[in-house]
Amino acid sequence: MNARFPSQFLRLYLFITILLFGGGLKNAVQAQEINPAYQSVIRKYLGTTDTSRFMRITHEFLIQRHVVIPKPVVVEKTTLEVAGTVKGDILALDGDVYLDSTATVQGDIIAINGWVTLKPGAEVSGIIRETTWETVASEDREDDEYIYIPKPYPRDVSREIGQKFILRYNRAEGVFVGIRRPRHYAPERLFNLYYELGYGFASKSWRYLVGLERNIRLGEATLWDLGLKKYDRTVARDTWRLGETENSLTAFFFNEDYYDYYRADGFAVTMGFRHKDQFVVEGEYAEERTNSMPNRTDWAVWGKTKQFRPAMELGEDARYYRLIRVNGKFQAGTRSWNGERNPLAQFNVWGEYAPRSWMAQWQYQRLETEVKLTVPLSHIDRFRVRLRGGSSFGKLPVQRQFFLGGFSTLRGYRFNAFQGNRYLLANVEYQISSAFIEDFIFGLDTDFVIFYDAGSAWWVDEQTPVWELLPGEATMYQDVGIGIGSVTDGIRVNIARPLGSSAGPVRINVRIQKAF
Repeated sequence: MNARFPSQFLRLYLFITILLFGGGLKNAVQAQEINPAYQSVIRKYLGTTDTSRFMRITHEFLIQRHVVIPKPVVVEKTTLEVAGTVKGDILALDGDVYLDSTATVQGDIIAINGWVTLKPGAEVSGIIRETTWETVASEDREDDEYIYIPKPYPRDVSREIGQKFILRYNRAEGVFVGIRRPRHYAPERLFNLYYELGYGFASKSWRYLVGLERNIRLGEATLWDLGLKKYDRTVARDTWRLGETENSLTAFFFNEDYYDYYRADGFAVTMGFRHKDQFVVEGEYAEERTNSMPNRTDWAVWGKTKQFRPAMELGEDARYYRLIRVNGKFQAGTRSWNGERNPLAQFNVWGEYAPRSWMAQWQYQRLETEVKLTVPLSHIDRFRVRLRGGSSFGKLPVQRQFFLGGFSTLRGYRFNAFQGNRYLLANVEYQISSAFIEDFIFGLDTDFVIFYDAGSAWWVDEQTPVWELLPGEATMYQDVGIGIGSVTDGIRVNIARPLGSSAGPVRINVRIQKAF
């Protein structure tokens, strides 16, 4: 890339890096004192508070496959994922424990004000107990009784276990095969390396991303990170509506590729702050060029009479950006209905800023926000609500425009039915478990769903301020529908119909991930 990195950003980065090496390393390895409220409980269940005799986990942690922890583990106010072996008890204090199918625990698992979730195949030689602080205060370990109720392993854990192999299929790359080292948060390491490398057989091109990051612990559950990354990758627009696995399957079997692709070649300086998984702010300064990616294949198992949609054209084939990206997340509550690890309330925001003063080919502002609420009504039914909107200022490049319709948006309308530089979307679902009729459907745990969607995407003048989001005279489209699927939304069939003057045919789709 011909663009030179601005000297002021380089000086800032060097200054912060020197600061981290000077004082941050001590904080990264410094032992944290055990919360006095936890000490008596640790002594009760493990017989000691000597930290050399057990492993403490105070931030999200993964015990990888083939890794053996030779002593008990204490989890404090965070999440532990186990794919390897623990030779001892696991004690979770205000935290959760997730066991992959390869996990082995040679002892008990006790979760106080937390949940224990197992995949089929996980082995626990002792008891599994979920309890509360009130119960712990009055019980003896040998005498208390608790029946563990297995819960479905969540599909949306914060860090997928063992996801080191990349396999996808789409119209721009054909079969794409690669490897990755996922991004991890590990303040005990000097640097964290993450990468992706793969090859598209139809496009005959390599794609990569490599990043180097430094994590600094600011407290028991707070991290700050600073890093650099370089990439030449294939980017898909609007992945929030449809997962990559879903899209690859529909493309491979049915000639339906719902993503629009472009190539992004550049680098970024990254910075982030997180408190557990409840509050996260991440930002980056990026310089990149984007290019159109034409269709390179039209093959599918059962789609020989069809063709993939035309590729997205970016206009001029090379577009140069200098921009700042920021995203933030805040969530409250991590224990939802029927064993799912979903936040009860979550707020997300994403922003991009490419100012005119940076003399790039594109200058614009773009903002998206989202609020999601889960309202349990009982142990068998709940409401789920999502409100989402987007706005922009300046001339948006086509790959950053907003689209609604179809999967996860307005489910009664065709895919990408509406387009604009503003949008609003509301989704409401009422879900009830088949437990109320004794699981009569082949003995399976099943969800019945009634849903309602409303929203629209529209165009306004490019100079309209980004905060003016109200649609004015734009038409708001609506639909209603029903669905049936598994309690974790691992699979669901949706049937939706538009309302009002825009009423059209009933639309049916099958999903293997949550709508929102």
